[in-house]
Amino acid sequence: MGILFLLVLLAPCSTPAGTAKVPQVDHPIVKPHVYSKHGRCVNCGMKLNMWARTRHSFTLTDGEYHVCSIHCVADLTLQKQQPPKDVQVALYLEPETMIKADQAWYLVNSSATGTMSAVSKIAFASEEAARAFAANYGGTIMSFTEALNKANEEL
Repeated sequence: MGILFLLVLLAPCSTPAGTAKVPQVDHPIVKPHVYSKHGRCVNCGMKLNMWARTRHSFTLTDGEYHVCSIHCVADLTLQKQQPPKDVQVALYLEPETMIKADQAWYLVNSSATGTMSAVSKIAFASEEAARAFAANYGGTIMSFTEALNKANEEL
């Protein structure tokens, strides 16, 4: 009975958003290239190169930060009680490329695996790219500010 209860309890965690299929994208990246010279997320300790598809970098008054996800951006800025500046985000399908987060299009709650959150928040360079991904994998397109607000709501 205990195993059945556990399976029923965990089943909702394994279903993708809506009825969208799960993308065949290596996330976390099991054998990553070197996407970042910074080893680990300064907030949660996860390896940045494994989680390169959702990594962010930003500055606060006390320096530059490199994190694995927008969730960790939200968490650190809450801890430090200041908004992030000069935020860069990796593109989900091109993790070697980082762009200014305020120019990115975030896809929130697609069937892609989330990082530090059950609700995925992944970045694209164009609205067209985000829409094309959403057509197959669901989700809602948002700006960086909207995605960061969503991450803050989940803390």
